[in-house]
Parts: sequence; structure tokens; C-alpha cells
Amino acid sequence: MKFTNPLNHAKYFWWGKGWGTKPRKNTDHFHYKLQWKAKAKRPLEVIEQTLPEGIKPIDPNVYVQKEISREFHDDHKFQLPWPYSHRPIKGTPDDPCYRQETALVFHRNKRLVEPINLPLHFTNSILEDDLPKSIRSFQNKIQFDDEFVDYCRRRFELSLFNDCALQKLPLNREFPYMDQKPPRVFGTTINRKEYLILQTLHEISNSWTAKTFGYNPNLISMRISRPHCVYPIRRDEKYALLDLECDFLTILSPSSPNTSLTSIPFDPDYLTNVSDRPLKSISPISWQVGFDSKNFYPDDFEFVMPANSQIQTIFLSNNNVRLLKDEDYQGRGIMFCYGYAMQQAKLMKNQDEKFVPQTIQCLYTSPKDSMKIGFVLFQLNSITGDDSTVRNQVWISEPRSIMDETRAILNDLFTMQSFRVANSS
Repeated sequence: MKFTNPLNHAKYFWWGKGWGTKPRKNTDHFHYKLQWKAKAKRPLEVIEQTLPEGIKPIDPNVYVQKEISREFHDDHKFQLPWPYSHRPIKGTPDDPCYRQETALVFHRNKRLVEPINLPLHFTNSILEDDLPKSIRSFQNKIQFDDEFVDYCRRRFELSLFNDCALQKLPLNREFPYMDQKPPRVFGTTINRKEYLILQTLHEISNSWTAKTFGYNPNLISMRISRPHCVYPIRRDEKYALLDLECDFLTILSPSSPNTSLTSIPFDPDYLTNVSDRPLKSISPISWQVGFDSKNFYPDDFEFVMPANSQIQTIFLSNNNVRLLKDEDYQGRGIMFCYGYAMQQAKLMKNQDEKFVPQTIQCLYTSPKDSMKIGFVLFQLNSITGDDSTVRNQVWISEPRSIMDETRAILNDLFTMQSFRVANSS
């Protein structure tokens, strides 16, 4: 008799060295059941309480039944199942979230065809070769010893390799063992590493700035996690949206509500330096290739921020997207800086304040080749869009390895984070 299928129901199998049971393919559920059964057998501790006279206990199950009834009958009304009742299919024009007007949406997961030239052309910006004179003179004054660099490197190692929140990592099959299943590895995922690195850089820069320049009672530094910021644009008879969701951003706010925080431009002589300068050409493509055509997009454009505040730094991670080139991260940083600067200028216009150049910087991570950190400096010189002859200014730095070039990264970080704080005091 010949079997056409393997005997998967057998109790014991011959493994070459002896008989044994069939191994489980996925043991996670098995271990979960063991822990659940072990904890279910634990006796509950009964704590006796003496009630005062005239007090009667109430059965708590009454409140449980009321909550169950409210959740399943009041909040979730009974509806006939499909096809007896109309059920809109998600992603079709029958969906309630469907918009009739198609919008061009830019988001953090969008990969740009021209990573540098397209953002510069869209934002009406000029890429400067060297840092402005004010930044370079301030950067030369920053000093810190080797002991502090070693401390920061240990903090980075803790964020990259020694995080306690271990999660399942993907099974990486390597050539030529593509047919073999590698063992399960637990560790830190890439998106968590990036967030820990950004949080560590933020904490280190705040500590160093407070130690070096002291505490300014008239200035408050705050952090907004996962800000909701969508900036609408009308250009070339097209409706475009900049979806600017980042990890977190820092803002500077005055302690007194009656005072306002003035913006300090990186380049005070911007009118003579960038007026009538030609933009980078993106021919034969259009700026629309950097956006996705969507009929599902947010319509809430309100950006909530404390009054008389200034956005300082955008902390942007790769967000678990496929590994890109360094130019892609730089172009994404330019688009984010432009969107937040325009949103901030819009808030100033609503408060009837005179327009002054808006300066915003972006700190981004590049997980390619271990972990790299790069910076983008942006100065908004005009809010009239692509029709203005006064260009905006962009300064970018090449991403550096956070473990190999720690001192250079710290020097750029402290310059970027403390420039406005030091000049406002």
C-alpha cells in the first residue's frame, strides 16, 4: 500500500537519530495557553470588610449588566445584515468618506522622483552651499568634552541595542539558505530604534542647552507628539494637501501671554541674497508627480498651537518605510519645513501680525547603514507662493553615522537647538 500524503497524524516520527514527536510550527499560542492556564488557577484573595450599621451591600453585577446593555443596544443599534440593508463598500464612491473633488496629497511615505529639485521647485526655494554666517559663528563657540561624547554614545547604544521592550523581528532568510527557516529572534524593531534615538537627541540637547545658557524664565520649551497638521494649497488650478504628520516637534513659547516671540532669521540679508535667483528646473516632469491623487483625505486644517509661539524643530523618522537614499530623506525634510512654516505664517496672519521670515529646522533619521542623522534648515522669506521673486532658503547636511561621527552630530544638534534660545535671552 502506497500513501500519497504524509502521515501528519502520527504520534511519533523518525528523525534519523531516533523517534520523537512532531515539533510545533508556531509555539507562541502554546506558551500563551500555558501562562493563561497557570494564572487562571491562582486563588483570588478575599479581603473581608466590616460595613457600618444601616449599610447594605449592592451587587456589582447590576452595573456590569447595565454597561453591557448600553454598549450593545444603545451605542450599537441593530441593523439588518447585508444584503437586506445597504452597506457601502469601503473605497468606493458610496463610502461616506469619499470626496467628489480629487486632491493631490503629499505624505511622509511618498517617494519623490526628483528628491531634491522637486521640493525646491515646489517650495520656491534656493539650496545654499554654505551655512549662514550667523550659524557658523555660533557653531564655533560650542564646546563639550570627550567625557560628554562618551556618555552620549552610551545613550545611543542603549537606544539601538539594549532596549528592554523586545519584540518579534522578521525572519531574515539569507542566501544560500533560502529554503531553511531561521530561528526566531527577539529584539528592537527599526521604527522603535528611530523613535528612541530622536527622543534621546531631544533630551540631550535640552540638558546641554539648560546647562550652558541657563534657565530663561521668559521662555518655555514644549513638545507636541504626533501633531495634526494638514496645509491646503491651490496651485495651477489643482487642489493639493500637505499631510505633515511627524513623530514630534518642539516649540518655543513666551511665559507671559501678553508678549510675543519674534522669529530670528538665519540670514538677515535674504533680500539681497536670494532675490531673482533662478530655480532648479524639473523639466520634463511636473510638481504633481510628488503627490498622490486621492478622493479620501482629511478636511480638518486647523493646527492647534499656543498663541505667540514659534515652531523650533521637526523630529522626523523613516516611519518603517522601505530604506531610501539620503536625498529622499532630505527632500522630505524640505517639504515638511515648508508646510509647517506656511502654517505658522498663516497663524501670524490671523493674529494681524506683520510677516517676518520664519525659520524652522528638521532632524531626520536614516536607518540605512546602521543609523544616520541629518539636518535641514529652512527659512521662509515669502508667503505668496511660486509667484514671488523672493526665494526661500534651504541648508542641508549629509547624514552622518550616529556611532562613528558622534561629535559632529552633537555639534550640529546643539547649534540647531540652542541658536534661537541663546539669541532670545
